Amino acid sequence: MPARRGPRLPPLGVAVLAAACAGTATPPVLAEDTQPQHHSGWSPAPPRDDATPPVPCDAPADAEIELTSPAEGTVVRGAATPVLVRVTADEDGAEAVLCLDSEVVPTALPVIRSRARQVGDGWDLIAWLPLAELTAPGDHALDLRVRRTDGTVLAAHRDLTWTPRPHRVEVEVVDGAGRPVSARLRALKAGTPAMLGPPDGTLVDPYGRDAPSTTLVATGGHGTLFVDPGTWRLVASRSVRDGLASVVVTVPVDGPVRLVVPEVVPTPGRLSADLHVHTARSQDAFLPHAERLGSLLAAGVDVAVITDHSTVTDLDAALVGLAGPTRGGTRLIPGIELDVHASGPQDYTGWDFAHYNAYPVAPETVAPFPPGDPPTFGSFYDAVRARQAEAPVAGTGEAMLLQLNHPRGIHFRPELKPSAGSWNIFNRFDFDPAVPLGQGSNWWLNSPDPTSGTIPLDLDVLEVVNRFSLELWLAVRRDWFAFWNQGYRLTGTGNSDSHAVQVEQAGFPTNLVRAPRPDDDDPLDTLAFLEAVRGGNVLVSTGPVVELWLTGADGLPVEPGGMVQGHAVQARVRVRAAPWVPVPELRLVVDGEVVHTEALEAPPAGTVLDVERVLPLTLDADAWVLAEAGWAVTPHTGPQPAVGGDYAVVAPGYVPLGFTNPVRVDADGDGGWTPPGLF
Repeated sequence: MPARRGPRLPPLGVAVLAAACAGTATPPVLAEDTQPQHHSGWSPAPPRDDATPPVPCDAPADAEIELTSPAEGTVVRGAATPVLVRVTADEDGAEAVLCLDSEVVPTALPVIRSRARQVGDGWDLIAWLPLAELTAPGDHALDLRVRRTDGTVLAAHRDLTWTPRPHRVEVEVVDGAGRPVSARLRALKAGTPAMLGPPDGTLVDPYGRDAPSTTLVATGGHGTLFVDPGTWRLVASRSVRDGLASVVVTVPVDGPVRLVVPEVVPTPGRLSADLHVHTARSQDAFLPHAERLGSLLAAGVDVAVITDHSTVTDLDAALVGLAGPTRGGTRLIPGIELDVHASGPQDYTGWDFAHYNAYPVAPETVAPFPPGDPPTFGSFYDAVRARQAEAPVAGTGEAMLLQLNHPRGIHFRPELKPSAGSWNIFNRFDFDPAVPLGQGSNWWLNSPDPTSGTIPLDLDVLEVVNRFSLELWLAVRRDWFAFWNQGYRLTGTGNSDSHAVQVEQAGFPTNLVRAPRPDDDDPLDTLAFLEAVRGGNVLVSTGPVVELWLTGADGLPVEPGGMVQGHAVQARVRVRAAPWVPVPELRLVVDGEVVHTEALEAPPAGTVLDVERVLPLTLDADAWVLAEAGWAVTPHTGPQPAVGGDYAVVAPGYVPLGFTNPVRVDADGDGGWTPPGLF
C-alpha cells in the first residue's frame, strides 16, 4: 500500500518552573532532548491514481531489500506468521505489495518509523501472514515488491514451510443470545497452555511480548487452532463483564467446537473503555492494525483511545473494514502519548521521564508547541489544549483530557520486578505524598506558570493502574489519595498500555464510564464520554466490578463524581464478579484511610459474586469516599503474586482489583466542598 511520512509532534521538552519563588533555589531546567526516544510518524498516503497499476508480484527488481521475518527456511506450526521488512528513508512514499506463491496477499503492510535504539534508522513494514486462510500446508514462496516514487523496485524473497500441528480445530464463539462475538482463545493440556503464536515473534518484536504466545484472537467469533493429539481444554473469554466458556475435547474432533461466552455482570449505562492503547505506529509496538483492532473487539472494549507515541493514529476506517458496525463493536477516539525529555543540573539526559496522554486530538494535525526557551509545564499544557481548540475532533468543541500515565514507572513483565526508573515523573522529582504540595520536594507541583498561571497538576486524569502491576498500583494509589486530600480532584483510571496481545492485554484494566451507549450504526457521543471521565463517574476493574452510592440528607443516591450533603450519610456498596474472578475482600475508604474491611466468601462454583453492603458513616467535616474490592492492600514488592485458577487462564500475570472514583461529602452543608488536607 502507498505510504508517506506523516505529520508528527516535535520532540517535547519541559521546564518544571520558569522561575523559582523569591528566596528559593534555582529550579532544574528540563530542556528539549535532541535524540527523542519515540519518533514514529507514518500516515496513509492519498489514494493511488487508478491509471497506475499496482506493482506486480514478479516485477523485475533493481535491488534487494531486507526481509527480517520470517527467517529463511522457517517452519510455521500455527495459523499465521509475522512479516517484517526494513526499508530506509528513501522508501518514504513507496508502494509495497506482499505475495504468497505469486498471489497478492490481501493484507495491509503498515509502515512505521523503525526503532533507532535497536535496529538503526529507517522504516518498517509489518503484517501477519494468515496462512490458514490463504493456502494449504507445504512449501511456499513469499515475495515482497516495493516500488519507490522514482519507479525503481526493491524485492525480497523467502522460502518457508507451513507444517501446522496435525489437527485443525475450528472454534465458534457466541454470546448468551447465540450471536457471534469476538473473544480470546486458549488451549490447555493438563493445565499447560499450547503455543498458538508464530515461532518468529522475537524477529519482529525485540521485546518479545508475543513470543511465545498462548493466546489467539477469534475475531468475529471464529478461530482456528492447530494442536497435537490428546485431550484439550478450550477456553474463550472476553471482558470483566463476561463469563468464561470452557469445553474439554479429545482431538481430533468432528466439526467446529462451539463456546458460549455470556454477559454475567451487566453494566447498563456504562461503557467499557481502555484509555491507553498502542498500535504499530508506536516505535515499541509491532501489531498490524487488524490484529490490534481484533484484540480490542475480543476484550469487549466499547471505547478505545489510541495513544501512540508522539503520533496521532486514526484507525476508524480500518476498524470498519475489519468488523463493521457490529453490536458491541469498539468505538475509537484518536489520542496521543506525549513524551517529555529532560536535561539540566540533575543530569536527566537521554531518557524521557514522563508520558502524558491527550485525547481527543484531530488526526493529521500538528500540535502547536511554543518556540524559544524550554517551555514550562504550563506552556506545555496550554499548547496541547490549544491544538484541540484550533482543530477540534468533530462533536467535541474544545473538550480534551490530559492524563498522566504510570508516574511511578512501568511493570514490563509480571515475572519481573517493576522498572521504577521508566517514565516515572514522581520518582524523578521525589514526590512525597506525605508532604503538602508546595513544600519540600513537592515545591514544584503547584507552582504556577508565570504567563498562563497553569500548574503541573492542571491535569484531568491520573492513571492509577497501569497494566497488571500490584506494586505500582499501591504506590500511585497513595499519590492519588494525597492529591484528593489537598483538593486536586483527578479522575483515577486503569489502562492496559497494550502494545501486544499476550503480555499486556487490551481491556485489562478497564474503565466503566457512565456514558450513553450508541446504537449499532451511530457514532459515540464523544463529548458526553469525555465529560463523564473528567467528572469522575468511572469504575476501574481487572475483575471485580465495584459500585458505590452515597445517600445524604436529601435521600437521593449519588454516584462517583458527585457530592452529597450531611454529617450522616449511608454508603451502599455493590461488588460483582464473574465466576472466574476471585474477590478476597471489600474495603471502604474515607479521605485515603480504609475505614471498613470485610472478607468476602466465595460464591458456589460457577455462580456470579453479587454482594451488597450498606455502611453508615458519620463525618465531622467535608470528606471523600470510595470503595475497593479484590486483592488486599498489604505492601508488596517484586514479581506479581500468582493468583491461579481460571483467573490465571483469562488474565495471566494480573491480580483482581476493582475500585470506584470518589464521592464528595459536604458535611457542613454550606454547598461547597473543602478538602480534608494531609494528616
